[in-house]
Amino acid sequence: GKAKGAKGMPGRLAETLQAVRDADTLKDAAKARGLTVNTVVKHLEDLHALGKLDRSDFAHLLPPEDAREEIQDAFAALGGERLSPVFNALDGRYDFEVLRLVRLAGATL
Repeated sequence: GKAKGAKGMPGRLAETLQAVRDADTLKDAAKARGLTVNTVVKHLEDLHALGKLDRSDFAHLLPPEDAREEIQDAFAALGGERLSPVFNALDGRYDFEVLRLVRLAGATL
């Protein structure tokens, strides 16, 4: 059947959204879709740009609250555009995909 809420978005994005909702981890979602984690996060960013992403769709994939706050503080201090300064400021403890996911959570409700 069609993914719920798939109106007005490309099928591949709808499929990724469903995989993310069903998955326990980002890696699981990527495996389910036969995609890289990077592509899954890109699809989420695309869905957000289309106004088709709620934080509840991917909140279960976010890191624990203390990590999330640390990452959000780094983005606040360094600006949200470029990931490398944030990655480096956090000593590379978080994958780029995790940083992008937290950045996305900050931009969605």
